[in-house]
Amino acid sequence: MMKGLFSNLNNKVNEILKEESSFITQVKNKIEDKQVQIPINSEMILYILKKQEIEGISNLDVTITDDLMKISGIAKKMLLSIDFSFDLKPKSTSGRVITFEVVGMKPLNQEWIKNRVFNKPKVLSYHSNCISIDINEIESIKNIPVGKIKGFSIKDNKLLVGLGV
Repeated sequence: MMKGLFSNLNNKVNEILKEESSFITQVKNKIEDKQVQIPINSEMILYILKKQEIEGISNLDVTITDDLMKISGIAKKMLLSIDFSFDLKPKSTSGRVITFEVVGMKPLNQEWIKNRVFNKPKVLSYHSNCISIDINEIESIKNIPVGKIKGFSIKDNKLLVGLGV
């Protein structure tokens, strides 16, 4: 009789633990699915680019259209002024860093311009035709102390970033 009672009790405890575990998993999944959409406009990206002065680079501009972000400006090299522009397409995220692929550049493949504009430790980096931007440098995102990028898209001339837990 005692054996049956303990067996019954053990089964009940296991059922309760399974239900509780299932409930906790459901709550956790719902929380993980939630995200806050934060619009990032071209002025915010330009602020990140201009945060540190870049020697030999002037007239920086950022535009966001359709599914691309375009960064343009003038680079000086040996007394020559060279107009440049990069077409960037969002590629991936990690934490609060968005990586963009360079899908177009004028003039063609001027690596020195990419390196000069996009190698700013902690904020921007350039590697293998990809540019990574730490969006935590933008005030509206810096003010949200928790969360990482869950998704992103370009819509209405803004980069929409979804932050979530």
